[in-house]
Amino acid sequence: MPNILFQMLLRGSNGVGYTAYPDNLIESFVVKAWENGMDVFRIFDSLNWIKAMAPSIEYVRTKTEGIAQAAISYTGDILDVNRIKYPLSYYVQLAKDLENAGAHMIAIKDMAGLLKPYAAAELVGALKDSVNVPIHLHTHDTSLLQSATYLKAIEAGVDVVDVALGGLSGLTSQPNFNSIVEMLRFHERENTIDVKKLNQYSNYWEDVRELYYPFESGLKEGTAEVFHHEIPGGQYSNLRPQANALGLGDRFEERPNAHMKPIDFTNEFQVFCARFQPGFARSIEFEDFLSYQLYPKVFEDAYEMFRKYDSLAVIPTKTFFYGMEVHEETIIAIAPGKSIFVQNSGRRRG
Repeated sequence: MPNILFQMLLRGSNGVGYTAYPDNLIESFVVKAWENGMDVFRIFDSLNWIKAMAPSIEYVRTKTEGIAQAAISYTGDILDVNRIKYPLSYYVQLAKDLENAGAHMIAIKDMAGLLKPYAAAELVGALKDSVNVPIHLHTHDTSLLQSATYLKAIEAGVDVVDVALGGLSGLTSQPNFNSIVEMLRFHERENTIDVKKLNQYSNYWEDVRELYYPFESGLKEGTAEVFHHEIPGGQYSNLRPQANALGLGDRFEERPNAHMKPIDFTNEFQVFCARFQPGFARSIEFEDFLSYQLYPKVFEDAYEMFRKYDSLAVIPTKTFFYGMEVHEETIIAIAPGKSIFVQNSGRRRG
């Protein structure tokens, strides 16, 4: 898909993990992600701490030809005059600071689906007046209100919105792509898309989604309770006491990862290869090393599975998750142009 931009989420100085990593590891990861086809890096910090985002913005700008999209995590309600902690001015100043830090784009990251329609109009309008980079809006449709939020944001001049095909949309996913296209039909900002094709894709992925039902969120319908509990908000109020409990409260304001030594890639990669290469069916790659640094336990488990079974990625999803019924048949493509036919005969060996 040479004309499609690939986008990833990058947690600033936490990379794609949930812990602190040395800056040169984050830099190396960004470079390798770019080399392997990533185009847009959505960089955010759950506390909107620019110090945690700025290095990643710099790495994207100076080490790749990718797009550094800095995200503002939205919480609260800017229309509620009784809530003074995160007013409109807070988000406007944050956007200006991120633009000054080098962001190519600004994203509004409404991770709990709290941004209401008229608040979206105010926020997007203010950002469009305050910064000179495109504005991208991302939300989750937990309350099933967010299509209206998108309409008001579009009318206010937002440049991009995130959507999901109908069969994969709604609730903890994004608003319905198919419906948004119809909503904007004959609108001055209509983006002409073949809805019949979208519906066909939606039906296909609706069937595929059934195979992954054990991983669903459990929500059966939209809920307005999100506007009260605001999950996943409140990180700051949780993080500060945790830091104090660990005896680190006096270091809360330090630059992220400043206490961590850079990784000696040359020596540590050699040690890594010496440990994992023996008995491995393919050559160890630097990307394997990065995966191990970010998720050591996950990599070790995957490594052992690969050593035991080789790549399981070729097995069809249904067969992988649920096995085969007696006399069921399947075809497994093990290489380009090379497939094997498998049948569960129901018989056991000797």
